[in-house]
Amino acid sequence: MSDLVFAEKRQDTYPHGSWKVLIVDDDPGIHAITRTVLRDLVYENRTLEFLSAFGRRDAETLIAQNDDIVLVLLDVVMEEDDSGLRLVRYLRDELGNTLVRIILRTGQPGKAPSQKVIVDYDINDYEEKTDLTAQKLYTTIIASLRNYCDLQSLDAIRMNLTRHKSGLALISTASVSLFSAKSPREFAIEAYHHLMNLISHDDNKDLSSFVALQNNEDFRILEGTGRFADIVDSDPIAAIGEGTIETLRSMKRDGHSLLIQDESVDLYEDARKFRLLIHIDKIYRLEIYDHQLLNMFASNLSMAFENLRLSREIIGTQEELIVKVGEVVETRSHDTAQHVLRVGEFCALLASKIGMDEYATRELKMASALHDIGKIGIPDDILLKPDILTEEEFEVIKTHPKVGYSILKHSTRSMLKTASVICLQHHERWDGKGYPAGIRGEKIDLNAQIVAICDVFDSLTHGRLHRDPWDIEQAADYLRKEKNGAFNAQLVDLMLEDLSQLTEINDRYPD
Repeated sequence: MSDLVFAEKRQDTYPHGSWKVLIVDDDPGIHAITRTVLRDLVYENRTLEFLSAFGRRDAETLIAQNDDIVLVLLDVVMEEDDSGLRLVRYLRDELGNTLVRIILRTGQPGKAPSQKVIVDYDINDYEEKTDLTAQKLYTTIIASLRNYCDLQSLDAIRMNLTRHKSGLALISTASVSLFSAKSPREFAIEAYHHLMNLISHDDNKDLSSFVALQNNEDFRILEGTGRFADIVDSDPIAAIGEGTIETLRSMKRDGHSLLIQDESVDLYEDARKFRLLIHIDKIYRLEIYDHQLLNMFASNLSMAFENLRLSREIIGTQEELIVKVGEVVETRSHDTAQHVLRVGEFCALLASKIGMDEYATRELKMASALHDIGKIGIPDDILLKPDILTEEEFEVIKTHPKVGYSILKHSTRSMLKTASVICLQHHERWDGKGYPAGIRGEKIDLNAQIVAICDVFDSLTHGRLHRDPWDIEQAADYLRKEKNGAFNAQLVDLMLEDLSQLTEINDRYPD
């Protein structure tokens, strides 16, 4: 079936609109004839819409105002002998428009020889006005429109390939950062930002979206944009509905984590202890390659999420074993197993107050459980002696920091290396009167400084063989008296700035 339709009766509207054609000529008669000859032309169910300019400057203005012009019928000689050719340079070189089709028409061929123009300028056809019959004009216009459509399709393919390549690069970068995430929250935020980068191309700006995480507690939105920006820390189920959540859960049971609907994308992952949900809505358009990239991203995200879950499982097991070892050591010396847990909580609280990041805080909390592991090298008759120790026996007790350090110092694991330093230095004093090395001030490892304060505070507020427990105010007064003596004054102040936090930890882990 032919692309060209000659309408017997002009219709005012067509389903697919019109092709915008710019006529540039200083002769008003040429405009009138061109419009008359072409007024009934229909190509691909679209009519022609004409714009008229009578000189180069007028043409440049119309081109600037109409970025959807597909065809220019251009006179060469107008206000200047090369006005038409200068307009071609403006279109191709200054605007970088390589799609618009240009047909040069001239009544003075000698001033712009066809061979030179065709070689030097990016035009699509060159015709002398005297040779341009109605039928030839029809043929030329249809060929130019067909050529425009082909180039537009090729340009769209090129752009899609470029975006696809860019999307693959984003997915590669995202995979590296997701597999490197140390915590569920970090993983969720990274996944959200990477997905938004992947989907937020020119057609999809200012999207409404959010990321939500459940991590051993309530399901909560971590970050949001658009209409979700003001509901951070709220329940995501209220935002998108229980029905969508149930659909996502049923999909996940079948091994699928990505739900693409008419105007939204949901990416859902769940594990035993935490769930991740990323929701994006008001999406303008998703092409086939967008679906392909999203599915690829979802697949990589699932693998990274499972890797995180397994890593957390392994780390959790290791942490539990470390705490158990610490508990065994403490119970052997008549301290309670809860001492290890409380000291860890006190350390985490103090670390957060001085601005340690989540990973370093967690590492300190676990490493603190081993601060007295060196006591396994102390003989029972000294360690368990019910009476006050002699000077010689106390010297034996003072060897336990080095014993603990010697046990852990060869480990290549970051947490155990941290624990080894804590073991060695947690009995050093700020004023240099501690043991085993008598180092002072900032030379003492910060983690060891924190553990020293937390260990003493917990020991004072809980009974031991030779004394009853102190109340929390007495213990706080002791720490204040030891500012710049046994302890770093700044750490003491931060530790004691809210005693209710310390009381809450004591109440949570009673002996």
